[in-house]
Amino acid sequence: MLENLRPSQGFSKPILINCLACLRNKCNGENCDMGNWYHLNIEEAMTMTFVSLVLIQFFKAYHYRSDRNSVLERPFSNRWLNLAILWELVLLVLIIYLPFLRVPFGTFRLPLVDWIIIVGLALTVSPVLELAKWMERRGWFGKLT
Repeated sequence: MLENLRPSQGFSKPILINCLACLRNKCNGENCDMGNWYHLNIEEAMTMTFVSLVLIQFFKAYHYRSDRNSVLERPFSNRWLNLAILWELVLLVLIIYLPFLRVPFGTFRLPLVDWIIIVGLALTVSPVLELAKWMERRGWFGKLT
């Protein structure tokens, strides 16, 4: 039986869809049926991935305003960055929710539960970047120029 197993080549499309479907069902208070994993279609999974990558870049843009100071120190002081992020959020929402833009971009209308999952996962980059800045201020990486 064990000789029939292939070496792992990372996450396959069905495994990724299954993971997202189970996470979504847990947020809805439903039990995850591992045998029925394909109810989350590939368009929804790809849209969730696309939106999460965009939001991660937004959070990173705010963190990279300073290489030493925390993002919590005057986080919205850069007016042009705020306007750029707002403009890109409007474009993102239009791409996801306008039917004539959904077709060429291949996106899916995301329900509120998916947005909550995406924002929660995208925010996970913030503690890592803040920890790196804290370590840098404490001199863990040596003298910086």
